[in-house]
Amino acid sequence: MRAYITEDQRVHITFSIQSNSANNTNANLIYTYVNGVLSGLVKYSGNIQDSSSESPSYLIFDSTYGDIDLYSVRVYSVYSSDRIVLNNYAADLPTVAERLAIAENNDALNSNDEISLTKVQSLGNIPYIVFTGGLATGDKKGNILDSEGNPIKVLNDKGEYVNQTGGTGTIRALPTGKKDFRYMPCYFVDPEHPDRNFGTANAPVEAVVYAQGTSSLAYPVKNLRVRFMNKKDKYSLLPAIPIEGLDSMDAATQEKALAEQEKWTKLPKVALFTLKADYMDSSLAHNTGTGNALAAIYDSVNIKSVAQEQYPDKTICNNVVGCPVIAFWRTGDSIGTETYIGRYNFDTDKAEHSLFGFEPDEDGTYGRLVDANNNYITGFQGTVDESKKWDEDNLASKTYYTAPRDDAVWTGNSAAAFKTYVTKTGPLYEKVEGPGTIQCWEFLNNAADLCGFRIDWHEGVDDMDIWTAAFESRYPEYEDQVGSDKRAF
Repeated sequence: MRAYITEDQRVHITFSIQSNSANNTNANLIYTYVNGVLSGLVKYSGNIQDSSSESPSYLIFDSTYGDIDLYSVRVYSVYSSDRIVLNNYAADLPTVAERLAIAENNDALNSNDEISLTKVQSLGNIPYIVFTGGLATGDKKGNILDSEGNPIKVLNDKGEYVNQTGGTGTIRALPTGKKDFRYMPCYFVDPEHPDRNFGTANAPVEAVVYAQGTSSLAYPVKNLRVRFMNKKDKYSLLPAIPIEGLDSMDAATQEKALAEQEKWTKLPKVALFTLKADYMDSSLAHNTGTGNALAAIYDSVNIKSVAQEQYPDKTICNNVVGCPVIAFWRTGDSIGTETYIGRYNFDTDKAEHSLFGFEPDEDGTYGRLVDANNNYITGFQGTVDESKKWDEDNLASKTYYTAPRDDAVWTGNSAAAFKTYVTKTGPLYEKVEGPGTIQCWEFLNNAADLCGFRIDWHEGVDDMDIWTAAFESRYPEYEDQVGSDKRAF
């Protein structure tokens, strides 16, 4: 291990080694803690039952840049839990006051060394969200569907037929896939920003929860997408970015800093959020925090997105904004059955285009800029994947172009000709009342020949399967992901 330590700094380092015994679910792992905080994880190979070595060697502490004072070394014959590591760190602190502060600030575990909702509530400084329910529902809107996949209609108290919503069956579970829709009313509490709270323990807000992500679906802890079911349930609940050194600023600088902080309280209210687990990302909450910091830096040097320049009076993000949150799931019918499910980043969702200054067009799918008169700016965009669900009326109602120019009209006249062109020649374009759609892509399968640029996108195939297996559209983000605009890339 190599560490960079500032002068006169005392650091407490712990290695906790999990053996590979049959009843150990976290076998062959070495955890590294720095000052009681889990800071690293390494998987080791071999078939050993403890951390001893058949050919032991010396532990050497050395530095070519300065002197090292080694205060103590402890070796245990058992694996150390989070609580044990923290207690050891506290025991080595020089004063009783420091030890008590560590104990009080970290008193979040119950007798089973699990994070407890009641303990988190008692600390009074940690944002948390509690999900209830977990029964399956038919779609992301919480509709209960019949055997043919259509919403079941029921009479409401006004004598109107409306879609029946809620959960079905008896099995409660957390979602494991993008189509695993779960009816999970929830409530959120931010003790330091109570104006951002929504719902209560006795009256949670109706929501549908389903897994979010692609590669992350393989991890045991999933990202969670939270969609509120009722139109009135929209929130702008993100805490303001803390201001460091506010008291030392002059009046003008302080006023600007407070104005920057205040703008985050005016984000457009939305009904869709994502809880990012960052399960394999060591940055954890710093991932979103870095985005928040970069946004503040861009603003301080007057670097703005097109939307921010277009609408100077609006609060518009140029990044996903969020905050850390602790999540629990009430597995039973009553308060008190909450189980800890993870630490997440509670983020705005990139599918909420209004946060980035975009307005939906006529079919409500794309985010586009409008001018000062609220008119869409004219442009071209790549065709949607109409070759798979072809509507012959498109040929009569639309004009397609072989390039984003008015003089490049496509002369084809059939669905077969359309499919042949886009799969063998290149993209077709259509003219829209808006700029060309912003496109951002992610490699879906790093091993694919297309991702390695070893083949052309249309080589050896007759449709878009090779593309959709290799790349994933990331922005614009649509909840119902289709092959839209993939050829235009």
